[in-house]
Amino acid sequence: MRKLKKLLHIHPVMTDIEFNDLTERLYKCCLKSTKDLHELHLRRQIGLDILEDLNIRGNRTFLTFSHVIHITWSIMSCMHHFQLRLKSGALPIIFWIRKKEYERCLKSFDNFVRQLDNDLQRVALNSVIVFYKEGKLWEVEFACKEMVIIVMEVYKQPEECIEDMLHTIETSTCFNMFEAKQLTQVLFDILKTMKWRNMSKHLMKRFLAMYKSSIDPMPEDPFNYVPLKMGLDLCIMNIISNFRKKELIQMNLLSRLQLRCTQTEMP
Repeated sequence: MRKLKKLLHIHPVMTDIEFNDLTERLYKCCLKSTKDLHELHLRRQIGLDILEDLNIRGNRTFLTFSHVIHITWSIMSCMHHFQLRLKSGALPIIFWIRKKEYERCLKSFDNFVRQLDNDLQRVALNSVIVFYKEGKLWEVEFACKEMVIIVMEVYKQPEECIEDMLHTIETSTCFNMFEAKQLTQVLFDILKTMKWRNMSKHLMKRFLAMYKSSIDPMPEDPFNYVPLKMGLDLCIMNIISNFRKKELIQMNLLSRLQLRCTQTEMP
């Protein structure tokens, strides 16, 4: 009977007790490491199965901020594992199987994010950035960009996502400039794909102010943008390439106004 229901895509409703049990199992499978590589692989495979079960049968009302953070990290842990396996030499059929496992992770994240409300989607986005930053996943060319884009495709206020990333980059300049550069690279890759319908003047001004400070820093500037000049340059180029005529005119006017204000302030 259970097999028949599965074939007919009839899934029993998940109770809150079962949900809590599954999330605890998920965290043990995905967020705890082991030196035994075979056991590690089995854990990540089990974790991926649990993720898919949660997406299919889970009740979104059970989800808290903490759940979203740790489920997102669990997905990223699985992705990291399967991505590393992709890079090891293997026969074409084995490579194909490993690639499918990696794609399942991305699909699980996409399905997970689409179940969340706006506030929790923002939590998921920032969880991606934190895990990427703390794990230094740029060292393995982790697909951070793809995960952020998945969130931004369904998030109602994509500018808030960009603002959050800019804030993280600025904060990183105070502690780890290399980290800030890597996050800026993720940002300009994302901006390359975004088709802006209507970027706010506030966000335009923020990018222009950061870029100006990277070229001509002032003592009162709150952050050091100079090492980020190349990355910010690419960010603005990618923004402009996806602008419509209206936004191009606005950004041109704002840049002229900022230049005029700067010249006025000069002694």
